[in-house]
Amino acid sequence: MRPGDEEVEMTGFGLGLGTRYPRRLLERPHWFALRARARHEKKLVRQLERGGIRVFGALARVERSWSDRTKGVEMPLFPGYVFVHTTLRDPASVLRWPGAVDFVRSRGVPHPVRADEMEAVMTLAQGVTAEGKLPTEEDYLTPGTAVVVTEGPFSGLTGVLHEHRGRRRVVVKLDSLRQARGVSVPAAQVRRAQPLPRTG
Repeated sequence: MRPGDEEVEMTGFGLGLGTRYPRRLLERPHWFALRARARHEKKLVRQLERGGIRVFGALARVERSWSDRTKGVEMPLFPGYVFVHTTLRDPASVLRWPGAVDFVRSRGVPHPVRADEMEAVMTLAQGVTAEGKLPTEEDYLTPGTAVVVTEGPFSGLTGVLHEHRGRRRVVVKLDSLRQARGVSVPAAQVRRAQPLPRTG
C-alpha cells in the first residue's frame, strides 16, 4: 500500500454515512470533477471563486453566428461539469453552492482527476479559445495512438489520434467523466508521444 492510501472513515454533509476515504484525499488537494446544474457552469464558477475555492470551468471563448451578427461567447467544453482543486475534508464548502450537484464518484467516493488529464483539459480550453471553434464529441472507447501536438494553438496538447474516412482528430479523453473531445490538427504538428516509463 502506498503512503496515503490507508483509509479513514468520515461522515458529514457530502461524504456519506460511514464512507471510508483514502487519507491522501483528505490531507492534500486534488482536482475533482463536480457536477453542475444544467446551464449553470459559469455561475457556479463565479460562486466557487467568491468562496475562495480554486476552480477551472473548462470554458472556452468561441465565435457564434446569428443571422444578423457574430459574437464571441464562453462555452463549456464539458457541459454539466466544472473542476475544483480541494481536499475532501470539508466537501460542504463546495457542495453548499446552489449550482453544485455532487462530485463525480467511483464506488461512492469522489474520484480525483489525474494531473495529466487536467493539464490536457486546460491546454484544450486555451487552444479552443485561440481557434474560436468548439471541439467535437468523440467516442471515449475508440483506441488510438498516443500523440502530442508540437505547434499551433494546441501546442503541448497530449491525447490520442483518431483517423476515420480521412478525418484526423487529436482526442483528449477524460477517464473520470468517460468523455472525449477532439480537435483537428495538421499532421505536421503532431508527433507520437514518448511512452511513459514503467514503474514497479
